Amino acid sequence: MPRFVLTGTFSSNNKGDAAMELCATQQLLKAFPGADIVISTPFPDLDRDAYPGARIVASQRRRLIAGTAQVLSALVWRKVNERTGLNLAFLKSHAETEQMQGADLVIDLSGDMLTEDYGPHVAYSHFLPLLLAYALGKKVFVCAQSIGPFSLTKPLARFALNRAECVTARDEITVKHLRDLGLRQGLVEFTADLAFLLTPVAADRVDEIFRIEKIPTSAPLLGVSLSQLVEGKFSKHNPLAASQSFAVTLAQALDRFLDHNPHNVMFVSHVIGPRAEHDDRIMCRRVRATMRHRERCTVLEGDYRPDELKGLIARTTQFIGARMHANIAALSSEVPTTAISYSHKTPGIMRLFGLEQQVIDIKQMSEDDIYNQLVATQDNKQALAAQLKTALVHVRERASANVQRLTEILNG
Repeated sequence: MPRFVLTGTFSSNNKGDAAMELCATQQLLKAFPGADIVISTPFPDLDRDAYPGARIVASQRRRLIAGTAQVLSALVWRKVNERTGLNLAFLKSHAETEQMQGADLVIDLSGDMLTEDYGPHVAYSHFLPLLLAYALGKKVFVCAQSIGPFSLTKPLARFALNRAECVTARDEITVKHLRDLGLRQGLVEFTADLAFLLTPVAADRVDEIFRIEKIPTSAPLLGVSLSQLVEGKFSKHNPLAASQSFAVTLAQALDRFLDHNPHNVMFVSHVIGPRAEHDDRIMCRRVRATMRHRERCTVLEGDYRPDELKGLIARTTQFIGARMHANIAALSSEVPTTAISYSHKTPGIMRLFGLEQQVIDIKQMSEDDIYNQLVATQDNKQALAAQLKTALVHVRERASANVQRLTEILNG
């Protein structure tokens, strides 16, 4: 059976990240029963039990000097071994190097991290596993990502991506970025995020979580996904931030909507760690505490798997989200969705469904924008749900194309 090494992950506490890894594992085991799947992660202790069917190995890509030394050591080991037959095992003694050296295919699932949007050092950290694979002479599949733009790391991006067997993009804006990067002809294909293939948990488990979290079922449910990252983008770029915070802006818009609609609100925390600054529950609690109708709002406090969160989100009648994979869970459940955008991945994903009008740019977001969008979505929810149902057939085909492509790569 083949061995697959999955790279690019952050932590299973990021449920979007976990959704990609979980879907990849499930799809690989479906296509290759009994396959050896290894997930390389910077937080192995957190992720140890998160992915049934996969083994976990520690990655040191976030330690840039150590990660660079690991790549160089692997390259020296391979060249010496090829030219002299000597096996200088100490040069590949790191567990990640050992697992990758035995891989038939390395699959990178960096999501939206192959970009300088978060700084060149972050982009470099995500290129390190690709460079390690190349140092060992391994095939690499860069799978279903939002990539670019690049500035300081542009030469590195061109070098690393050009050596992949295939690069699949989950949005058209990425295709344009990669075209501008000057990659070789035929390398890039337009597919869709693997998380569109995620199967939600059974209804009885969703019912159980509703009871645990005390989520009322007596009225329609509005789902909301937030993040402290988006608050930072709002504070930095939005002219309104000088007079009103993100939390107040959103709270007032939600209160206005609840003034005229019987809904309850469920705040979905799609990232809960590993550090406090990553925990969406902090922002959700802050918005709820600011609202007049806080008694009609529930913040999910438990640590739930991505398939459990998708089951919860599927129970909402409409969804507004700042976390892209929370939006994907809603879209793939045919829930009318509004996306709060802070990078090109968000409008790119919404464009797959012809829902460009359902995107709110964080740089210009106002209370009126949110309120008017919630009202418009409520008024058009049946037509939007029908539009989602039709588009989902094609989007899931695109997502499945990633598995077909890696099968072709594996088979030569």
